[in-house]
Amino acid sequence: MPAAFKIGCGVIALLFFVLMFLSSRETPEKIEIIDNQWTRIIERQEYKTVEEKAWENEVPQAAVKLSSSREIRDYKKIPDGFEEVEETYTEKVKIGEDKVEDGKIDLGNGRFQVKYKMVPKYKEEQRTRMVRREKFRKEPIYAEKVTYNIDRWIDIAPVELKGTQDEPKWPDSGAEKNTPPKVGDVSEKARKETYLVKVRRLSDGKEYEVKEMRNKELTFEQFMKLRKGTQWEAIFSGLGDLREIKLDPAAK
Repeated sequence: MPAAFKIGCGVIALLFFVLMFLSSRETPEKIEIIDNQWTRIIERQEYKTVEEKAWENEVPQAAVKLSSSREIRDYKKIPDGFEEVEETYTEKVKIGEDKVEDGKIDLGNGRFQVKYKMVPKYKEEQRTRMVRREKFRKEPIYAEKVTYNIDRWIDIAPVELKGTQDEPKWPDSGAEKNTPPKVGDVSEKARKETYLVKVRRLSDGKEYEVKEMRNKELTFEQFMKLRKGTQWEAIFSGLGDLREIKLDPAAK
């Protein structure tokens, strides 16, 4: 290998190990919470009457039929004689021979003689030929396509609340669910909450946004402890990433 290539590989390997070392190294620092933000979202569905289409044998039992029409559902292949077509294929062609090493002969005097052999060398060439193949025609298969109404749960716009210093709360989803459901009913599909705190490192004033610690999202309980103006011990990596806030009740 060229010397420059070896040096380049060595530099890259060194940088990798330095980054690994810094990433694994952890140091404690004092921080102060300077802001709080929270978001809570409720994803919703509404029970609605929707218009759909399906093949007659796939229409749901609860559907109300509106109309139908005869349409092509598929095609079947029907034999329709033979035809001559051009086909492309690949063929190996010998273009010469290569001389390659084939072991060594011990001359008995501490020296060796290299043996060689000739190995054929090939290349691939694309060729064409005419072949006889069976041909087919497509014949349509018809079926009834039905248009119908049916009541289903459909995703609708979520509702969202955001805040800062106040205690997080859920928005009003407007959920109303009868049994069995009625058109116009609203149900909750999923609830999502995200918490974020902004912190300042006291040693140098650098600011960070924290949404997770140790690859786990902030919880409601953690967020409620990390109030604006409070100070905590935090763990930073050698690369300067904030990894954890020590949520010890004794820490001030």
